[in-house]
Amino acid sequence: ARAYMSAGKPFLNQTLNANVSMRYQISEEPSLLDQVKTNTLNQSWRPGISISSNISDKTDFSVSGSAGLNTVSRSGIEEDDVQYTTWTARGDLTQFITDRLYLQTDISYFRNQGLSEDFDEPWLLWRASIGYLLFPKKQGELRLFWFDVTKQNDQIQRIVNDIYVEDQQNTVLEPYLLLRFTWFVNAFNADSSKEFNRSGRSPHDRFRR
Repeated sequence: ARAYMSAGKPFLNQTLNANVSMRYQISEEPSLLDQVKTNTLNQSWRPGISISSNISDKTDFSVSGSAGLNTVSRSGIEEDDVQYTTWTARGDLTQFITDRLYLQTDISYFRNQGLSEDFDEPWLLWRASIGYLLFPKKQGELRLFWFDVTKQNDQIQRIVNDIYVEDQQNTVLEPYLLLRFTWFVNAFNADSSKEFNRSGRSPHDRFRR
């Protein structure tokens, strides 16, 4: 079962927006371990806060943070109860230098507490790009991406089930550069230009004039 709630409010003359949220997840799994019936109960609380900007057509940024509080308990096996915490912080910035040239970057910070000793080290994921809007109506975009600037793109996760608890670390991708050309088909209405996706998509729609 999952539950989620959030609330937001603008402040400083509506130039900034603040949002607080809470996620809760619970699951229970019955099993038979050494001829003993057990129930594995997983619970997770994740409070979070974020602040995003609405300052100008040239600048866009946001910062956010969350803490995941996780508990795993098994009935009849008290010594195997597990508690651990995952901390996440993120910031991103898009800045237009000229009417067509812009910079974009985002940094994510991860920290685990309560995992195995070798997996409690924090790590940072930094991505950056520079883009230029082309043609008279800005229908095209040439953009250079740099993924994993700090060479720390290591994914750490804890797997918990009725039999074992395991911490894993995987290198998802090595750092790389990517040059991309995009042609924007003029099929967007006025409302669509108000949306802005911070996952790495072009800021073309938001800042197009």
